[in-house]
Amino acid sequence: MSDVPVDESIDPELRTPKKSSSSGQAPTKVEDFPGGSLIVGELLPEAETEEVAVDALTDEERVWMRSLFTVGRKEKIINLFDHEIKIQSLKCSDELRIGLYTKEYKGTDFYSRAYQVGTCAAGIVSIDGKPVAPIPLTGDLGLHSYFIEKVEALEDSYPVVISPVYEEIIKLEGEFMAIMDKLGKSPG
Repeated sequence: MSDVPVDESIDPELRTPKKSSSSGQAPTKVEDFPGGSLIVGELLPEAETEEVAVDALTDEERVWMRSLFTVGRKEKIINLFDHEIKIQSLKCSDELRIGLYTKEYKGTDFYSRAYQVGTCAAGIVSIDGKPVAPIPLTGDLGLHSYFIEKVEALEDSYPVVISPVYEEIIKLEGEFMAIMDKLGKSPG
């Protein structure tokens, strides 16, 4: 008997795959493995990607790509319980305001809900064509005080409204990255 400890949770019949007899190399396709399975971590050959013409961009997407300061901007109208909600992707200033708002909730059970409310306050442009909070007399929608007014209005909403709107706002960044992939200009 061996002095090596045996892990009884491991199947004693488990063996490493053998190299395929025809080529002398380890199999790389699912069909080549016994039972049609792969080794965990096995790399598959890369699929060929299609080139998409820049003409595939909409007029709105072309406008957003004209300036470096609008790259990443995306707007969309969603329908939630028969209400039209216009949302937009977040800017860095929005994320900073969300950070300041959620700071007092850091380390509590309510941090994630505060983050959702802050994200919705920054990302919602209008509900049924009306602003969430009265627009400041200066017309500057980037004011921190305007953000706080929107937060206070949304704090009285129910989670059944906030959660799906939050999810849609977060999806906007992914949709923009899909546009970048379409152009072959993904960062990284």
